[in-house]
Amino acid sequence: MAQAWTTEDGLPQSSVNDLVQTSDGYLWIATFGGLARFDGVEFESFGTARHTDLPSNRILSLVDAEDGTLWVGTEMSGIVFLKDGVFHTFEPPDGLGLQGVAEIHIGPSGTIWIGTAYDLLRLRPNGDFKRFTIDDGLAQPPVYTVLEETDGTVWLGGQGGVSVLRENHIESVTHAGNPVSWVQAILRSRSGELLVGAAEGLFRLLPGRELEPKPLPDNPNLQEVSALLEDRDGGLWIGTLRHGLFLSVKGSLRNIGLEAGHTFNDTTALFEDAEGTLWVGTSADGLFQLNPCKFSSVGGAPLNVSTTSITDDGRGGLWIGTNCHGLAHLESGEITILGEPQGLATNCIWSVLRSQNGDLYIGTFNDGLYRLRDSILEILDGPATSGSEISIRALDEAADGSLLVGTNDGAFRFDPATSTFTPIDGTADLLVYFITQDQEDRLWLGTHTGLHIVSGQRHDIW
Repeated sequence: MAQAWTTEDGLPQSSVNDLVQTSDGYLWIATFGGLARFDGVEFESFGTARHTDLPSNRILSLVDAEDGTLWVGTEMSGIVFLKDGVFHTFEPPDGLGLQGVAEIHIGPSGTIWIGTAYDLLRLRPNGDFKRFTIDDGLAQPPVYTVLEETDGTVWLGGQGGVSVLRENHIESVTHAGNPVSWVQAILRSRSGELLVGAAEGLFRLLPGRELEPKPLPDNPNLQEVSALLEDRDGGLWIGTLRHGLFLSVKGSLRNIGLEAGHTFNDTTALFEDAEGTLWVGTSADGLFQLNPCKFSSVGGAPLNVSTTSITDDGRGGLWIGTNCHGLAHLESGEITILGEPQGLATNCIWSVLRSQNGDLYIGTFNDGLYRLRDSILEILDGPATSGSEISIRALDEAADGSLLVGTNDGAFRFDPATSTFTPIDGTADLLVYFITQDQEDRLWLGTHTGLHIVSGQRHDIW
């Protein structure tokens, strides 16, 4: 489930501080040993030894702008941005320096927010710039995380807790009258909750602008919450520094460390890439790639039987062939069964296929081939074989629209226009379990005697 990537694999350093994926698909990793670009196989390192325009190897934060610019925040040397393969130094308009750039956030308004060890910077698209300090009401820095919402509200998390910024006014947010501390993560979930990861645990914001502990299954005592992420399936990932990595989904809380064989007690960054893979950055153990199981059972009792084949119905549902329990149709969570009462001579369905024109072909055990067209079920005469009973074990549609049919007595080609079957030379007496045709018009057949490849008069067996 988990694959580790360390310095032995080419990662510049084992401390992963931030992760981002650029539009070209590369994963970029911020470490204390430099910047790394990862293509899923190999790392390319960007460090001061080879890139003199990069001022420091101690990288804290990353963000990818819409124009393809990669912004890079360092611990002691401010910000650089990578554009067209060249690093450029970002100079704050007020001429003052930047240290400890823990956060770079580009909000929906296009405003760039920069959280540092001492202050908060705001750079609007029109060039308007402001630096916020504790004199402006900023809670005790460093500023670790920033979240700008579509209505212009900006949430700030840092050593001094949670604050909210509207225009130029900053207010603190408390828990039971007391501020939380060391806020490293703020997340607005798709359900509308504002979640806060702090030293004291995981919190959610109440309407009165107070925090309360976020209820979780099994009431775990999670503290030092360092990273939050809501994945595309709605699962809430919770990273901590001493209590592990957890996934809250559908009323359960999974300890990912126990499942993956690693404690994840030092989680610093969570990121879901364009393909749905989850990446975990740690403070000392490198980078981890998680591919959580996405499978779940469907259908309930009617489908707790042996299934033989599946095809889609073209509307988001499924046709499911079963071993002598009929043909099931699953749509929007509802199941209907097509079987002997609906016109099939048998409930034993061994193959199903939806053709390009929407017809559903149903291969049965010992009762041939059926076609369901516009809710009308018909049996197709043939194919002619040496036996009296014909079982259709495999179906596929060729590029010319004909149907490839694998049976217990060879392979056939079915013409939907004429409803005729034509035997495929060299396949008689074969028990065909699988059939398809490749781009070179070769037929591939999985049979009881091995893999057969038929191309014209040539017949190879593997």
